Amino acid sequence: MKSLILGLLVTVSAFAQTVQDANELYAQRGASATNALKAAQAYTAVANAATDKVEKATMFNEASKSYYFYGQAINDKDHRKKYHTMGMDVAQKTIDLLNAAKAEEKEQLAMGYYRYGSNQGKWAEANGIASSLGKWPSLKDYMKQVIKLGYKHLEAYGAYRILGRAYYKLPAPLGSNNKSLKYLEEAFNGTMNGNDISNYGLNVNFYAQTLIAMKKKDQAKKILESFVKKDPETFNPSRVPETKEEIEEAKKILADL
Repeated sequence: MKSLILGLLVTVSAFAQTVQDANELYAQRGASATNALKAAQAYTAVANAATDKVEKATMFNEASKSYYFYGQAINDKDHRKKYHTMGMDVAQKTIDLLNAAKAEEKEQLAMGYYRYGSNQGKWAEANGIASSLGKWPSLKDYMKQVIKLGYKHLEAYGAYRILGRAYYKLPAPLGSNNKSLKYLEEAFNGTMNGNDISNYGLNVNFYAQTLIAMKKKDQAKKILESFVKKDPETFNPSRVPETKEEIEEAKKILADL
């Protein structure tokens, strides 16, 4: 009995260490995007070894997040599609695991839907929007599932951001700047957190681009000018590498106004 308990303690300790290693790799993604890829592989290994369903799903979601970062950080379109596909695949494992989710499992299920959608959106950009129109119904359905589960606020209104961006990008008659504005405005306003603008850079840039498309350049300029003045180290400490890139993108949008 004593040896069994010791064995379990060793296993738990090793599991915790592996998760910590994966977390540390992801935290270093700004230094090198390859660290995000290594984190994705580590999270996937932990997920495959986990026996608890929610723990397994959580690790698959972390792997999907890490594949997303790596995929959007590389320039080659075929490689981007490859890694975003991997991000979708591990997110789908969460969805399959928690398909009949109990109350305590619903957040991770919603996260699985969101992670799948975020990777699918980037996959579509790499594949070409016109060539990816067949994926739109499933993307829309997954984002609606996030909202239906009661997690519209998840990942800074992630489902609203994805829907808003999709309506901006899609060609007529599927696309709609009015629908894009509806979703992105709520994402922007819902994530201000005491600031004068959303503290999530993608919400800022996407909202600004839809405003520009709707001939509201002065409003877009105002929020973009506020954003580029922010210190990425303190504006959203959990997203420093992403915020740095988003500020640079905001500068490019401003330059084109």
